[in-house]
Amino acid sequence: MRRRLKAICFEALPLLPTGLSIVIRVFPESASIPYAQLRAEVRAALVKAAEQAGLLAIPEECSCSDVVD
Repeated sequence: MRRRLKAICFEALPLLPTGLSIVIRVFPESASIPYAQLRAEVRAALVKAAEQAGLLAIPEECSCSDVVD
């Protein structure tokens, strides 16, 4: 579980503003959920925590109209 969470957090780090401290609490039943579900839940929780702290987090998918292909 520790390796899975470290990988997810490392990948999500660019989404979060600097200076934000977050503690992740893991429950035993978390070990039985698929990696994709764990990843989605952790990433959503990280973005939500940043927003609750009054900091701007980058959403997974940009909804900007100025994105150039």
